[in-house]
Amino acid sequence: MTEPPPRARRRGFHRPASLALVLCLTGVGLICGAHAARADDTIRAQEYVQVMGLDLLKEEGLDGSGVTIAVVDTPADTSVPELAAADITTTTPCDVGLNRPEHATAILSLLASPDYGWAPKATFLHYAIPTGGQGREADDAQRALVKEKCGGESTNLAAVVNRALNDGADVINISLGSDLDTITMDTSLPYALVRASKLGVPVVLASGNDSGERVSDEAATNGAVAVGATTLDGTTTDFSNQGPGLTIMAPGVSVVVRDPDGNGALTRIDSNAQGTSFAAPLVTGTLALAMQKWPEATGNQLLRSMLDTAGRAHGVDAWDTNFGWGLVRALDLVDTDPMSQPDSNPLLQKVPGNRPTPEMIAGYWDGLEDPSRILGDEDYIYRGTSETTVLAHPENSQLGTSPRFHGAGLDVDAYLAGRPQPASSSGSAQSGDSSQSGSSAQSGTTAAQQEDAGEGTSWPLIAGGAAIVLLLGVGGSVALVRTRRSRPQEQE
Repeated sequence: MTEPPPRARRRGFHRPASLALVLCLTGVGLICGAHAARADDTIRAQEYVQVMGLDLLKEEGLDGSGVTIAVVDTPADTSVPELAAADITTTTPCDVGLNRPEHATAILSLLASPDYGWAPKATFLHYAIPTGGQGREADDAQRALVKEKCGGESTNLAAVVNRALNDGADVINISLGSDLDTITMDTSLPYALVRASKLGVPVVLASGNDSGERVSDEAATNGAVAVGATTLDGTTTDFSNQGPGLTIMAPGVSVVVRDPDGNGALTRIDSNAQGTSFAAPLVTGTLALAMQKWPEATGNQLLRSMLDTAGRAHGVDAWDTNFGWGLVRALDLVDTDPMSQPDSNPLLQKVPGNRPTPEMIAGYWDGLEDPSRILGDEDYIYRGTSETTVLAHPENSQLGTSPRFHGAGLDVDAYLAGRPQPASSSGSAQSGDSSQSGSSAQSGTTAAQQEDAGEGTSWPLIAGGAAIVLLLGVGGSVALVRTRRSRPQEQE
């Protein structure tokens, strides 16, 4: 590994004298024990600020300006003093009135608090997903009510991720953890992560708090940044899930959060909260500051730089089942120029055999996946030869226009290896150029691609043109063009 920059060496990853004790003695927004806080108390400090060097980054003027952060979580109380000055837009796809707001309030505060938040000047898109309660405190009846009242895309995680992408998010944080069991999971999430990777938008998920030997299924999805929790001195906690799919570590203990009082108001202060839920936004915030520092870099380049600069377990420069690629080093990441990094998500095959597979990735890029599996994606255009699929989705289909039919499909092997790609087509793009498709895209196919392969080899161009006119003449699909922070939608 390369030697860290001089400034980064000024601050090691260590635990200072107990900040919680000092704050309790001085009365700065903390209550020791089980006493209730005054309603106007403001949480002013967190121990990770100095441990991770956030104080030094704040001194440099880094505050998340110009970055849009999506937070997919439960409803929040944005009236708490820690969030009073934050730019937060909340979208509630379905509200059944059962959610307690303390979880999302804490996650947003770790990012947006002017005192200890990573990116207080960022723009926040908060997607308030009903879960029926908070973790183990939600009973089965509440969870059943959520599933009954909030079906469809309102609680489908892939649809919500795609909505965040539609809305222009630069990085997405998902710390729902145990509450994910009330959210619809299906085969759409891998496609949403392929799209996020294509747009250069990191999707950060908590790994889970089950002391398990595998991270949550959602965090294990290829392309996702799965965050485990350490103590303040950088040791893996006993509750943090580990194993295949684990990406990176961050502190997840001694977090000061708000809890509800007897009336449900968040006036009580817990000075010792813990969980991977709280580790994830520290990684999200680190990426946000790196985006501000390096506005021309893509999220994929910054992900690669984050893994390269992470503090490895036992000094070994390799992935570790208990520690992922290492402990996030915010100072090193922000100091390191990422522009020479390849522009592809290094995690798209972090667990070989997990979804999305190389075939799914190539199928999405080349427009050969069935749109019914891709919920809420405003960019995706089906370009295969299935008349049935086109008839079912005329608004986002362009019959027979996949670049794969013209020898210009995604070279998925080169893409996953981080090698430059020609301007190829999928989603909103038009037919590609004369480069050849990769071997993985050719040899492995999904069901939708097999159907296209059966019809596409003998598809007459004139019949294809006539079919396009007949099927798409009224509502022909128009590519959506959206502005994103210097993140190209096509590989160059």
